[in-house]
Amino acid sequence: MKAMKTTLIATAAIGLVAAIGVQFGGVPAFAQAAAPTAAPAPTTSSIPVHAGNFSGGKIDSLVYTPSCPVFNFDMDAAAIQDSTSRTYVEGEKRRFEAVREKWDSYEDCLLKNAERDIETIRVSLGDYSLSTSNAEVAKYTAMAKKGSENVERVGKLPAPKASKKKGAPEPVEVAPVVDTWVDPTGRLVGTWTLSGDKYVYQSGCPDAFGSFTGEAFDTVQSREGFNALSSQLNGLVKKIGAVQNCRKENLELDYEDLQKVVQAGVDAVFVPSKTAFEKEYSAVRFQLNQHQMPGGLLAPPEMGRAPAKKA
Repeated sequence: MKAMKTTLIATAAIGLVAAIGVQFGGVPAFAQAAAPTAAPAPTTSSIPVHAGNFSGGKIDSLVYTPSCPVFNFDMDAAAIQDSTSRTYVEGEKRRFEAVREKWDSYEDCLLKNAERDIETIRVSLGDYSLSTSNAEVAKYTAMAKKGSENVERVGKLPAPKASKKKGAPEPVEVAPVVDTWVDPTGRLVGTWTLSGDKYVYQSGCPDAFGSFTGEAFDTVQSREGFNALSSQLNGLVKKIGAVQNCRKENLELDYEDLQKVVQAGVDAVFVPSKTAFEKEYSAVRFQLNQHQMPGGLLAPPEMGRAPAKKA
């Protein structure tokens, strides 16, 4: 089978640097996202486009099915063997001379469209990496802005006072938010599913933000609560960095696995089709060669031909 050409995915190299802000304001500086490296300009191809189909779902369980029109070997070795018509056999010989080219066109269709599908995957994953990382930076920046906007309001809130009444219970401290976050590690397989008329990639890595939103700063009604939110905001820097590293590593592995899915799908169609083609091709070639032997319908005149009869 011809080797399938593939290109390496260009993932967005987006890092996070340490926060430069302090509590009640200041936005950590994030490294800017780099655009995916563009693939070489595609050369014009006369091979028709037949995009393959994916079963959809987790990448480690996907099935790819090529959509090239099925190759049909429409020659019958037995009919050629039994024929007594020179006209029929001569016509089959002419058709046979073109059948290998038809097969090559089918093989080219399988391979070229698999390459196109892999390029579509490469672009999709690269765009996902870039847009998702930039969205995280934008979301963090907006949340930090919300915090800064509420500094003055929260600063005017009364500080909690201890009760002077004899026998009154001691004031209860606000319980700190328990952070159960664990940096994502290991293989986290993404998904590749059909949405509308195109396939969409989704990373298996977690969301660094969880349920935390900037609107929490608008509704907090105590200084202690605001301080807790500010600490939570500053802690997002490390989480976002861990998620981006997770996504980059797993996205590259997902891309490799998607290429394997496409290759396996092509092989599942190509290998049995190629085997059947070569078997039928050899059988027809053998019968045509037999007709070129002495006494055959296609034998040179000096060898003697069998009398021509109607098919």
